[in-house]
Amino acid sequence: MLKRALILVSVVAILLALGFTYVFARLGDRDAIVKAQADMQQLRGQRDSLLQHVARLDSTQRVLEGTADSLVGQTDSLRREVRALETARQTAQLSVRRLRRPEDLAARVVATFPEIAGSDWGVTEVTSERGGAPIGIQYLVVPLWFSETFIIDHQNAGNYKAQITRLHGMDSLQVQTIALKDTIIRLEKEKTEAYRAGYDSAYQKYEALNADYIQTLKNPRISLRLPGVAALLGSAAAGAVVGAAVK
Repeated sequence: MLKRALILVSVVAILLALGFTYVFARLGDRDAIVKAQADMQQLRGQRDSLLQHVARLDSTQRVLEGTADSLVGQTDSLRREVRALETARQTAQLSVRRLRRPEDLAARVVATFPEIAGSDWGVTEVTSERGGAPIGIQYLVVPLWFSETFIIDHQNAGNYKAQITRLHGMDSLQVQTIALKDTIIRLEKEKTEAYRAGYDSAYQKYEALNADYIQTLKNPRISLRLPGVAALLGSAAAGAVVGAAVK
């Protein structure tokens, strides 16, 4: 009877030890599950926040790109207007060069400088004897101080020509700058997309790994390599030997 009692006590001790070991392991697994789920939830929240931020940036970027396209369109329109004005200037200049009659040229002077019409001005012929036979050359006669108009216009024309040259140079640099910025923006987009693809891939892999980890913790495999199992089995064997000796 004593032998049976000792064997029963040994078996009960083994079962209790295994039970406590399993319970402690499950409690540890439960904490690990809670932590893994919390980590996953936190990462998911960070990812959602990041995606929302990226969506806002994408929306803002689309608006800015639309504005930029509109400005580029306006710039192209202004360039066409400048080319049209230059063509009109050349045409007007050629029309003056083609005037042959004195009265037509005088009418063009009045049209160009309407302030002359109210002053004493006119056309006179001066005989020139340079180089041989006398030649009559027609001259425009205007008040002396009216000549300042011609001087100012000539100065303005030279200054405007210099400004146009600088503006053309600036416009060329602006076109190159816009092209360079477009290249930089395109490279930034490609880099951002690469980072986004890498992040999404890493997130999906982590999410799958986290799910497997939690599933493994919820359904652990029983292993005889649990701490203290070997010692407990040894104690149980010793108890069984003692029980056999008592019989």
